[in-house]
Amino acid sequence: EKYIVYLDQNINHKDTSSRGIKINEQQQLKFFESLSKYLSYLKKLFNKDVIICLHPSSDYKKYKENLKNFKIIKYQTEKYINDAYLVLFHSSSSVMQAFFKKKRIINLKSLSMGKLNDARRFLYLNKFNLLQKDIEEKKYEMNKGKLLKSLNKNTRNYFKELKKKFFIENRYNTVESLIIEDIDNFFNLNTRS
Repeated sequence: EKYIVYLDQNINHKDTSSRGIKINEQQQLKFFESLSKYLSYLKKLFNKDVIICLHPSSDYKKYKENLKNFKIIKYQTEKYINDAYLVLFHSSSSVMQAFFKKKRIINLKSLSMGKLNDARRFLYLNKFNLLQKDIEEKKYEMNKGKLLKSLNKNTRNYFKELKKKFFIENRYNTVESLIIEDIDNFFNLNTRS
């Protein structure tokens, strides 16, 4: 468990732009600034290197310009989740591997990413009773011991939720089918309101 791993969802993902939602340059800069500040705080708190696992559609150059102090990789997410001490994400299906591996997980909130991106994180947040942190807070005051105790306690609950989701009446559901079902449910809820 060597790293703090951030799972990127691509701030400019086509899901967002295809719905007519554009994250403007000012919002993007605020997001990157807040993320960099929070990752730096955790790096110092845990004395661990931070690895940013980019979404395949993310612009490497843009992330590198805005998150200079961290190692940024693409197409090696599984490897780094396996070696993770702590996993951070907003909304990424890659987090399922972290659940199966019983990794410590923090769900990140950032309104700079826009309402749709913020709403999507609840697909995982509520189901797994995850610890969430707002990266746009002015100060991060966390007690390392209490934080670890809370994160370790949460890892014990993952299997209960995974068992409910994946094993129904002795039938196994694939991760892909469940993600599609969750996304359909999410969009059905949002179109009704």
